[in-house]
Amino acid sequence: MADEHQRLGIGTALTAELVADARAAVYIAPVGGGEAQGPFVAHYQSLAVKSPYLSQSTSKDPDAAKTLYVADVPFKKPGKYEVLGMARLDDRLVAATSAAPQLVVVPEKDDPVPAVGDTPPAIHTPTRLDVAGDLTKIDTRDPHDDMHEVDFADVLGKKPVVLLFATPLLCQSRVCGPVVDVAAQVEDEYRDQVDFIHMEIYNDNEVNKGTRPQVNAFHLPSEPWLFVIDRQGKVDARIEGAFSVEELETVVKNALKE
Repeated sequence: MADEHQRLGIGTALTAELVADARAAVYIAPVGGGEAQGPFVAHYQSLAVKSPYLSQSTSKDPDAAKTLYVADVPFKKPGKYEVLGMARLDDRLVAATSAAPQLVVVPEKDDPVPAVGDTPPAIHTPTRLDVAGDLTKIDTRDPHDDMHEVDFADVLGKKPVVLLFATPLLCQSRVCGPVVDVAAQVEDEYRDQVDFIHMEIYNDNEVNKGTRPQVNAFHLPSEPWLFVIDRQGKVDARIEGAFSVEELETVVKNALKE
């Protein structure tokens, strides 16, 4: 098997300090023992948005992610890996996790999540009209965003689409609120060229009712996930976890070139 590269986003809550633009790297090691690999250089990104796009969901959440580091990490074979981020603060080397290392699973078989070049499932995403304007049923952001105007199945293969699976209120990783804010800002610039869709994660917005059928159709193991679909209906980019305004703008521009 050739090396499988994955984009990894590592949080920067280092010993209760939020670190901006430090020298950072990622190390990986098989779960249960094995030789560690690294360092893989990690690059700083800010999750900040302009004030009109900062939601109450994010601003009132003390645990909401604010920054991250992104690394391109090669995995030589399938399996479970521990991932540890490290950053240099002054003369100190500090672990870039709040407690234990992150866990990444590289599947034995083909990844069931739609990959770049794939045609994604033509799911129906609920719209404002479907819920008679009651966005509380399909949006946990405060205030609600306006990324519920079109059904994904209706626009797939007709124009570029940004499809974001995220739940600002119920997100376990605490990055859903910030990335929906990021998408709202980028949407404001590209709405005439690209359809933006925010898809919630849980049935009736209740965790104990399980994940929505749209999430299951994409085989998503976590949240948030972002997919950028080109006008031919193919996945042009996918991102698991957090991303910045600059990163989203880059992948949207690339999709518009297709």
